Amino acid sequence: MRRFFATIFSLGVVLFSFAQETHIPGQVIAKIEDGKIDQFVTQVNTSFPNLSVSFVETISTSTDLYLFSYDQSNIIHREDEVLQIFSEFPSCRYAQWNHNNMESRSNKPNDPSYEVQWNLKDIDAESAWSITTGGMTKDSQRIVVAVIDKSFQINHGDLKDLYWKNKHEIPNNQIDDDQNGFVDDYDGWNFYDDTNHIYPRQGNHGTMVTGMVGASTNNLIDIASVNWDVEIMPILGSSTSEAFVLKSYDYVLEMRKRYNRTNGDSGAYVVATNSSFGVNNGKPQNFPAWCDMFDTMGKEGIINVGAGPNSSIDIDVKGDIPCTCPSDYLIGVTRTDRAEKLNGGGYGKINMDLGAPGVDVISTNSVNSVQIGTGTSFAAPMVSGAVALMYSVVPKDTLSKYKNSPDKLALLVRELLLTKGTKEVPTLVNKSTTGGILNLYRSVLAAMDSTDINIGVVPVENSDYRLKVFPNPAEQQLFIEIDEYDGLTWDMEIISLNGTIVRFQHNLLVDKQKVDIQDLQDGIYMLKLNLGGSMVVTTRIVKI
Repeated sequence: MRRFFATIFSLGVVLFSFAQETHIPGQVIAKIEDGKIDQFVTQVNTSFPNLSVSFVETISTSTDLYLFSYDQSNIIHREDEVLQIFSEFPSCRYAQWNHNNMESRSNKPNDPSYEVQWNLKDIDAESAWSITTGGMTKDSQRIVVAVIDKSFQINHGDLKDLYWKNKHEIPNNQIDDDQNGFVDDYDGWNFYDDTNHIYPRQGNHGTMVTGMVGASTNNLIDIASVNWDVEIMPILGSSTSEAFVLKSYDYVLEMRKRYNRTNGDSGAYVVATNSSFGVNNGKPQNFPAWCDMFDTMGKEGIINVGAGPNSSIDIDVKGDIPCTCPSDYLIGVTRTDRAEKLNGGGYGKINMDLGAPGVDVISTNSVNSVQIGTGTSFAAPMVSGAVALMYSVVPKDTLSKYKNSPDKLALLVRELLLTKGTKEVPTLVNKSTTGGILNLYRSVLAAMDSTDINIGVVPVENSDYRLKVFPNPAEQQLFIEIDEYDGLTWDMEIISLNGTIVRFQHNLLVDKQKVDIQDLQDGIYMLKLNLGGSMVVTTRIVKI
């Protein structure tokens, strides 16, 4: 019976292959169960001498796969009978063609500068683009990233189609049509001059940052970018006065609030802000308004991405604004080079989250061309663009679940990026919270799989123990399991980002512990377990 179905299966493969597959003429891949290749070849050639079958090579000994050739020029059988002949012999489990129609599933753009954009190759962008190039969420919400900076060329040929427009504002009619307090803010707002005029008022910086977040890609113009299809909301207001910065953030906040309150009829679906500016050695206690703004924006569903300092300092010790703000909705970014090494940027095991390419990278400039730049300013927008790209693949079920809780969705996306969307590199281990650099492909895959959000097994250094922490993120209860539990006594603490112990249980003697967290505020916490002696493990958990 098996032989009959094997024959039918082989014929089915043949018929299907003519419709959709191509293969290398005269070559067959076969699974020979006993591994007696010489005997198999002899048997086939004895029964069907015109085939002139020869053994070519072993493909896999573990799976008993071998490559054979036969003489196409001297056979009396039709090609579609060859696989059937192979499969009729008892030792042949199945036979198939050696197909040659495989193609790369990466998506390589045709932009002139792409070949020298090493930064995109470094984050595995082509693989990510084979899944998504951005645009809308699965429930048709237009994704927006707000860039707060000091200069924008909104007519740049590679960017002009991506700049956000306020669809509820009629341009240049001197009327505040959407009644948001800003007259004619069709293109965004200029807080330096308190006007709607968005222009390259000071150099190329904002235009370059924009090109790192997103650019019209695969259009034979200038550069490729992390996100091919994302709306960029330009806000002039990145420096000279903290009040300008706060007003810029507030403009973005109000636009997202309007979107949330009107079910998308007004405002903008801003999922991230990019801040490629900051205060060296700044301490959160001296900038409470700035840090509080991140939490307020996060409650509306906005992730804030901030660039770290362009100097090799430990921000955990020296300080930095925005990166040391204790907000669950903030991502701090430093810069790495072609060798995937931390290069000239700030670091911190507690406050710097990850690295991204930011040394000698190419982006758009204000004279409708491109140029090379170096700085965390150009690393951060790669992460901002990645956040937006992740939103484009979050499943509909997940979007529906958090439709009325945009803050929880923001926490989820942030956590997925930091726990599953990076690649570990030696120079960032113990110098960032993730120990790695952005990997766009992994980030997109994590967002696609966000219905299954358990982080999984946490190894304990210098021991054979394995901890399972689940679900993570969690809403009401968290479970901690210790594999190979041998009766040890252990302690558990949950610590907020500001260092406050919000849960503790000491002298536990169980292999599985349930922790009630339903009264904790939504956010990110550190779970610390002391398993005795020097065996201490910490891992991040998310309450949503």
